[in-house]
Amino acid sequence: PSFKNVLQLVHRISLRLLKLSNTLLDCSRIEAGRIQAAYEPVDLAVLTTELCGMFGSACERHGLKMNVSCKVPPDVPVYVDCEMWEKIVFNLLSNAFKFTHKGHIYVSLAHRPEQDVIELAVSDTGVGIRSPDMPRLFERFFRAYDEAGRNVEGTGIGLALVHELIKLHGGNVTAESQLGCGSTFRVTLPTGCAHLPPDHIRATAPSHPVGRSRSRNSHMREPDYWLVDGAASLSSLAASLPPSEPSESAPLLTCTDPVAHSCNTARAPLRPLVLVVDDNADMRDYVRRLLEPTYDIDVACDGQQALEIAHLRVPDLIISDIMMPHLDGFGLLRQLRSQPQTGLVPVIFLSARAGEEARIEGFDSGVDDYLVKPFAARELQARVASVLNMSRIRLASEKKDQLLATLSHELRTPLTPAVMLIDLLQANPDLPEAVRHDLASVSSSIQLQLRLVDDLLDHTRIERGKLHMDPQPADVHSLVHSALLIVKPDADKKNISVSTNLKARRFNAVVDSARLQQVFWNLLKNAIKFTNQNGHIRVDTNDTDDGLAIDIVDNGCGFDSSRQHNLFDPFEQGGTTITKQYGGLGLGLAIAYTIMSLHQGSLHGHGDGLGHGARFTVCLPPERLISGPTPQKDQHAAALVGPSHPKASRKLRILAVDDNAGVLLVMTRLLSTRLGHEVLGAPNAREALRLAATSGPFDLAICDIGLPDMSGLELVGQLKMVQPGLLVFACSGYGSDEDIKNSLNAGFAAHMVKPVGLALFAQMINQYFP
Repeated sequence: PSFKNVLQLVHRISLRLLKLSNTLLDCSRIEAGRIQAAYEPVDLAVLTTELCGMFGSACERHGLKMNVSCKVPPDVPVYVDCEMWEKIVFNLLSNAFKFTHKGHIYVSLAHRPEQDVIELAVSDTGVGIRSPDMPRLFERFFRAYDEAGRNVEGTGIGLALVHELIKLHGGNVTAESQLGCGSTFRVTLPTGCAHLPPDHIRATAPSHPVGRSRSRNSHMREPDYWLVDGAASLSSLAASLPPSEPSESAPLLTCTDPVAHSCNTARAPLRPLVLVVDDNADMRDYVRRLLEPTYDIDVACDGQQALEIAHLRVPDLIISDIMMPHLDGFGLLRQLRSQPQTGLVPVIFLSARAGEEARIEGFDSGVDDYLVKPFAARELQARVASVLNMSRIRLASEKKDQLLATLSHELRTPLTPAVMLIDLLQANPDLPEAVRHDLASVSSSIQLQLRLVDDLLDHTRIERGKLHMDPQPADVHSLVHSALLIVKPDADKKNISVSTNLKARRFNAVVDSARLQQVFWNLLKNAIKFTNQNGHIRVDTNDTDDGLAIDIVDNGCGFDSSRQHNLFDPFEQGGTTITKQYGGLGLGLAIAYTIMSLHQGSLHGHGDGLGHGARFTVCLPPERLISGPTPQKDQHAAALVGPSHPKASRKLRILAVDDNAGVLLVMTRLLSTRLGHEVLGAPNAREALRLAATSGPFDLAICDIGLPDMSGLELVGQLKMVQPGLLVFACSGYGSDEDIKNSLNAGFAAHMVKPVGLALFAQMINQYFP
């Protein structure tokens, strides 16, 4: 049976090509004046009725009604070339069927004695034609705009051929149409034969006027070829799925294409699902047959039906034609990308639109791959496998990002009450020195864990190309000093002396201050980590031909010179001995190297072997350096160091919202006892909205993002509806660039990443309430 199906497919395609070839040849012969017409006296009413009868059966099969009324008096002589007349009638009927989904096709043939002509009228209740397209209907290769026909295929030469064939008969063809209501084509032929060339007239009528056209088979097959029972296919799929949500094990779409004799009824385990979208039934079936040995297949006849099927069951890949009725390939792609459920589904365009411009247009629209018809079967299979593989990699990357973001949130949130409690306890002047020392140790451990989390997240951003810079004018020497202040407690613990020789004259630069300080902080932390008790670290800056150089030199354990070329590889730690002795993930140098690359600068490491210390040199290129007054000290650095925490100029009413009971309790105490504000706490969004409505107004709200009953991104808008103009800060364990962007877009004034201590709370409140 499969071999028979293939032969049937080849036969149908051959008939379509034959029809197209014959039509093109007819046009060429007419243009060259070489077409051989044979005009014969015929009973045109009988001939036309029989031709309509052949087409009428196709209409009945597909739910259309055809009304035929052919009445020409027998004493009215009519001469036509029967084969040409057949092409005229079939072309007009084909168009009527193609653009009529329901209703009627009307055919009338009558004698108009006042003009002494025969008039053929073919009317339909179809989609109609736009007014701007009407004047060009009979131009060769012109195709009227259509988004609602059964099929948008065509060459635009059918009506042009009708027009030329009618002219050869001394007649005329006109059209009238109303968009959404239907169209009427009128053909008029003069009676008699005086208007025809005498040498092409035959005196005797044909004994069998119907039945000798070579193109009839291709015309008669077109209605079945166009037909797609899309609603039945969709209903079948919908019926196979549970009402709540798409099922991964639901039965496959029942194939209703006339050429499809079998299809799977259930998805095999672990087989990707591919949705094939094409208004060409044979092409759908061909692609389905190519892919179904490896993949589960759903089919759709246009973009609109594809959307409905994709919502019922999200495919792993969509292969779509571009030119389709109702919704074309570009429209389908836009709709898919705009919806979260289908936004990441890869799409391959499979189109007859060839050429570089068509490909560029496809890729610019966001398509994953573009394949031009005709194509080799093996190429399609290879492209499908490649796109699916890339999609799996991308999905794995997305899941990894989500996992790390969740991990960051879950690690940061429990640390928040610890950081806040340390701040509260350290503010007590009567605290014993031993306890104060223990609290400092706990605080150091928390900062170490936070650094590991931040390094993991930064490494993920680097892998995905999402580590973005925000360059602003900055004083590089101030950034060095800030980094030194941050690491000073760690250096003091090991009695490491730190000296500076910042002698560069050009030290102002356009940089991302927070990221550049991160580089200095990483290098200084490493220097302290790998330098023994009572060691020494030196920081120098110099003007060089390559720009500004910052050297961080230590007399620590150094590194094996054989590992120098691997220093900046992710997870590189200088060997298992160093890993066991000093710990860490081995990401700090890799991240610092990338940050400098994004600044068009460089980071180099130099060492003379184990036990001989190390030198790391940071270089900023000349184009990054600027002259002029020293810019204001970086706010990020100030927030980290902040030696004092003055209270706001007035007592504020603050609404604190967090579903973690420990975070909420300690944040409330910190803001009230240490900063002197009146604070009300809410464990969820519902309670926050109730307090805003009954206990307001508030000066400030500080909200978590991941609340149990409503996202903080939604809550901020609802709080501002209750109290317009309310200032709201986000305080969340989610701290990626995208998380911060989403917060600001939702209406938060600022986004603080947990754990948040007293310094940052004081800084943010003082900034907005000076």
